[in-house]
Amino acid sequence: MPLLRKGPLPAEERMPLLRQPRPRACRAPQEGKFSHVAKRFGVIRKDADYSKSTLRRILDHLINTPVYKETLNELFIEKLDVKNLKMILKKIKERKIKVNIVDRENISPLAILGLEEYVSDVLISDKWREVLKLVKERIENTELIFVCMACGTKYKIKVKDYDEKFKCKKCGGQYFGVAKSEKDLEDEKKLNITAELLRNYGKKFVFIYAGKGISYLSAKFLLKKEYKNEDELLMNIIEYEKRGIKFAKR
Repeated sequence: MPLLRKGPLPAEERMPLLRQPRPRACRAPQEGKFSHVAKRFGVIRKDADYSKSTLRRILDHLINTPVYKETLNELFIEKLDVKNLKMILKKIKERKIKVNIVDRENISPLAILGLEEYVSDVLISDKWREVLKLVKERIENTELIFVCMACGTKYKIKVKDYDEKFKCKKCGGQYFGVAKSEKDLEDEKKLNITAELLRNYGKKFVFIYAGKGISYLSAKFLLKKEYKNEDELLMNIIEYEKRGIKFAKR
């Protein structure tokens, strides 16, 4: 198939292109609509108020998902005048409307107006600031299962609510194994290892282990590293989450 086509693109091939993912600088209408659709789908909280740069990053991760496709469908209905668009494209093809192409070394004044908001938003906020904030929030709201190793009583506790002084309400024990799912409860070896990690590292272990796809082995490795600050720890967690997801797909 040739990479370049001579002559205008047929009408039947033009319209589907409009549904393809747009470059970041051209997504302003998508971001606003995406926020509403994502909240309806439960992808982001209804009370969430994210910056535009954050919405762009979330949107990037959800391209070609049902949420993204529904966003485009609603934009087509509310924002795009398909009938007149087809008419204009037809007139361009018939040369009734002339398109002038101007070669410039610098960005045109019109392009500057279109990019101004996008560029300023990126420059104001640090590349990772909002991403790290979202990851931390997700981890803190993750629920883990704490199993008393003395009597077997189970407790479901969110990371942010875990207290290192927590005691079993049934026997008063303070030695807990940590499970990420009901399936983990059947693995006695894993419970014993996580109990040791929890006793040695406390809430730091709970925070790291709550990451998506992070095994107790990965958590153990991350716990041995030194971090300048919380942001550095979060960036390492994100990296290991990616590795975990790749490994799970094999």
